[in-house]
Amino acid sequence: MDETATLPTLEVFAAMLARVDALEREVARLQAENIALRAENASLRAENEALKADVNRLTLELAAARKNSRNSSKPPSSDIVKPKPPPTVGQDKRRIGGQPGHAPHFRQPFTPEQLDESHVFDPPSMTCSCGGRLEACPSEDLVQQQIDLPEQPVIRREYRARAYRCSSCGARRRGKLPRGEGYIGNRLAAVWGFLNAKANVSPPTSVRTAG
Repeated sequence: MDETATLPTLEVFAAMLARVDALEREVARLQAENIALRAENASLRAENEALKADVNRLTLELAAARKNSRNSSKPPSSDIVKPKPPPTVGQDKRRIGGQPGHAPHFRQPFTPEQLDESHVFDPPSMTCSCGGRLEACPSEDLVQQQIDLPEQPVIRREYRARAYRCSSCGARRRGKLPRGEGYIGNRLAAVWGFLNAKANVSPPTSVRTAG
């Protein structure tokens, strides 16, 4: 048998070498692409971790910003007041008080029957600089009304049901206390409930403040 007949020809051998060379180049390209993809994957992972950290930080900041005196133990004075939006470009800053062209609104004064106190101040001298006698002009009086709290806003009241004993048999009799009267009166209880609902003032604090 002729063994030379099974050997590849030069053309076939050259084609095989070219194929091997092409495969080696493809492998090298795939390896370089794999390295680049690994680097990109590592970069994306790092970016993802950074974004997660930002999300956690913003979540905590949002939760802290949403805390107020109603849903936490923070005092009412720490509540954030929403700032007013800045004026638009070309618009004048709004001044405090009545605006030009706006009809004035005045508070209705108290009637004499509604006043608890009234203080009247006369001029230092009832004689004019010309020597004439001053006469009252009630329609030109300068009046300033004021609302204030009394010096002692809390009334400390005691109910005492006096006890008596019979001089003959020794039986004891007492008067009857008003029904429904506890340590806190009705009006103070209403204020207490308002402070507890609106200002988160706890009952012990209210009692200490009232006392």
